[in-house]
Amino acid sequence: MNDQSSVWIIDAGNTRIKLRELHGERTVRSIVLYWPLLTSEFIESNKNIFNKCRAILTKVASHHSLTLLLTQFEKVIEINHQLIKQHFGFNTEYIDPNQLGIDRLLASLGARLLFESPNLAVINAGTATTVELINNQTHKGGMIIAGNQLMLNSLFTAQQLPKLNVDRAIKIGKDSYNCMQTGLAFMNQGLVLAIVKEYKVDNLIICGGNANQFANMDTSIHIIPDLIMQTLTKLSTRLL
Repeated sequence: MNDQSSVWIIDAGNTRIKLRELHGERTVRSIVLYWPLLTSEFIESNKNIFNKCRAILTKVASHHSLTLLLTQFEKVIEINHQLIKQHFGFNTEYIDPNQLGIDRLLASLGARLLFESPNLAVINAGTATTVELINNQTHKGGMIIAGNQLMLNSLFTAQQLPKLNVDRAIKIGKDSYNCMQTGLAFMNQGLVLAIVKEYKVDNLIICGGNANQFANMDTSIHIIPDLIMQTLTKLSTRLL
């Protein structure tokens, strides 16, 4: 049965949906599903844990199953740029703020809430790899790059290869599989080093589903895979 004091935070991404049940800021339940698994049968069988609860939602993708899921909650607040500016005084210099994905803005805000140093950068390593540059209370802009798996798909469209793990221990590839591992590892490291050098950031934070593929680099970085969920947790205490 659900606890009506519970709050759910929901991150609807491109490939997966992540749900986390909170009591205050304490996580009591987490659910992570690829979109095909969020079926009406799943929602029906679990409706007792959502019923009459409140939820905070951020989404970059929308599915019919998400619409059905949201009907289970008593109240849902969808995070947008205006709410973030109103409650945190956090702005963006994007020419059209509506074109800045809410996940990117949340990652930027999350970095700002964690670190006091003025110049920050965030790499969100997911389906796409995005880079955000932050100065004080302002998102200055960033970059969008194909994620690791998208790059691999562009190289191998006709071959069925296992999903790669980026392994920096391999310095020189001796077969095609290791060559791709090495290439991706050096590409990731080159991105990090270029950002640190070009923008003189004080702290570089890496989040997202592929964040751990950036681990064990020589450059000092902060690996926080669930940065967006942490930011939503902080938002829930203010909005609900």
